[in-house]
Amino acid sequence: MSRARVRAGLWIGGGAALLATIAGILMWPMIADAVRNRRAASLLASEDAAGRMRGAWMLLPSAGREHFDNLRDRLLRGEEPDERCREAYVYALGRSGMSDALGILMGIRGQDDSPRVRGAALFAMTRLDQTMGRAFVRRTSLELSDQPGGGDPWERLGLLQARIVLNDLRGMEAAFVAARAEDADLRLAGSRVLTRVVRPLLEISGSWPIDAADRAEDAMHAGWDEGEDAEWPVELVDEVERRCRGLNLQAIYDASTPHTRAAERVHRDVRRLTSARERMRRFLFRD
Repeated sequence: MSRARVRAGLWIGGGAALLATIAGILMWPMIADAVRNRRAASLLASEDAAGRMRGAWMLLPSAGREHFDNLRDRLLRGEEPDERCREAYVYALGRSGMSDALGILMGIRGQDDSPRVRGAALFAMTRLDQTMGRAFVRRTSLELSDQPGGGDPWERLGLLQARIVLNDLRGMEAAFVAARAEDADLRLAGSRVLTRVVRPLLEISGSWPIDAADRAEDAMHAGWDEGEDAEWPVELVDEVERRCRGLNLQAIYDASTPHTRAAERVHRDVRRLTSARERMRRFLFRD
């Protein structure tokens, strides 16, 4: 075989390998999502409540319709005794895009004996149907205003999250109250709202405390992570609330949201590519 043919073969083989690598990187998010959904379905069949809850949180909107139907039917039949699981099921239905889940969510909003589940149902309903959600937000706001202390903090937090879906930041104090609560789950839920909504607005306005990570680390423990799943120390909650008092968060949100949404898809694609690259690096260079 001549050298020219060898070189041509090498070029063709190298090009094919490069294309296969690029295709693998681009397809990896879809593969990863499918694997995650299968894992979620497996966990949902678990006899352990923690496993079922984790499975519901893992379930992506791209999962098969039958998985969301299963969650809806479990709620409809009242088969789930654990309130944390019911809350996770409700949030999953809110992500599903299933308009026919509105009926069961309305029932849960009015009848479930857990405030955290009722609050989650209001948020999920608003994600599925903003018109209906807006009506229930008004009704819930009036109901809670007549209760001592403005109502249960879980329901107040659910009301706030539903309002945020409607681009309304009124009632943000509910997130600060939740982030200081004695209940660890409520503190984490409030911290997530502050991280997802308040922190970006303070960063845009130049009001985010630069030394927040250092103070948080001192207040909690070494290696504290400022990620969305991190619970905020009370010191940081107090400082951020103080800084918010001098700002019109709604005006900052209204001005920045169109640009944020325009860039959201680019940011998501970059995160997926970065994640795929990191997985390949760990696979190729693992010990």
